[in-house]
Amino acid sequence: MARTVAKKGDNAASAGGGDKPAKKPNPGVKGAVQPKPETDGTATERAQDWFTEFQKYLKSVQAETKRVSWPTRDQLKAYTLVVLGTLLVVTLFLFICDLLFTHVFGWLINMMHPSLGK
Repeated sequence: MARTVAKKGDNAASAGGGDKPAKKPNPGVKGAVQPKPETDGTATERAQDWFTEFQKYLKSVQAETKRVSWPTRDQLKAYTLVVLGTLLVVTLFLFICDLLFTHVFGWLINMMHPSLGK
């Protein structure tokens, strides 16, 4: 049976002893560089910055829509028919389930309390 011996530089947890691994130092806690707070400009400057950022956003959206692969008219018709057909099937299924449950529970209520059914 081989026996493991922890060397002087090894961590106690990695050698099989101890409950917790050694804590790693947390560099940067003392003397960490804090981000500079944004300068408080006038309301007009903040509004102009916001408007400029919003314009950039709209331009990027416009550029992205040019790269989209849009469906052809025939594809759009086919996809619309698939959605409408699926909607019809699910609607009919739920309608039939509703009728079935209404009749089953009505029958059960009449069986347990005949005076309530009349």
